[in-house]
Amino acid sequence: MPRQTILIRFAACALGLAAAGASQAAPDSWTLHLVWSPDFCESNLTSKEPQCTEERYFTVDGLLPHFADGAKPECSDDALSDEELERWMVTIPNRAQIRKTWKKQGACSGLDSAGYYIQLERASRRLVVPAEFGAVTETLKLSRALVKSAFIASNPGLNEESLQLDCRGRSLAGVSVCFDAEFQYQACTVAEHCSAAEVSLRPLRASRVGREPVYR
Repeated sequence: MPRQTILIRFAACALGLAAAGASQAAPDSWTLHLVWSPDFCESNLTSKEPQCTEERYFTVDGLLPHFADGAKPECSDDALSDEELERWMVTIPNRAQIRKTWKKQGACSGLDSAGYYIQLERASRRLVVPAEFGAVTETLKLSRALVKSAFIASNPGLNEESLQLDCRGRSLAGVSVCFDAEFQYQACTVAEHCSAAEVSLRPLRASRVGREPVYR
């Protein structure tokens, strides 16, 4: 086959790949989720992850991508390398949760692991956790409005429509913040998973060593 023909076919193939990449669906919005670690760790008594053995309160749990018109990309089968896992520990201090977040959210975002982590880090830096939730040693009982107002006061531009509380009964399990594609706050489009007028924040467990559950 003449060299010119080969080059033409190669160029056509390259253009086809580029077009396929360009048509890959990109997230048009995101939801950042933080969990209240004392509550999470009480439900995971055997965990020896830093999230539960260290003094942790609100911690990043995941970043869910959303796509307009349901144009979701296929989920990747790629696994995180050991180096990537350790890097992610800075943002999500729980190896098991890192793997789950990548498999369920990152691998289905249309981004590779490095690209998704950049977005995860970007989102986590957009949200400042109020100082009053940085050292809780006894149960706090607060109105939902007070919890939200604390986050709104600490994050200029954040409003009630962009912030949701996640509850387990009357216990605060976490918070969710909704962003557009450029990580500007936007109104959440799903229902809030918390209907209690007052929520309680579980304190840090005195013994943070992973322990076996007690069966009664």
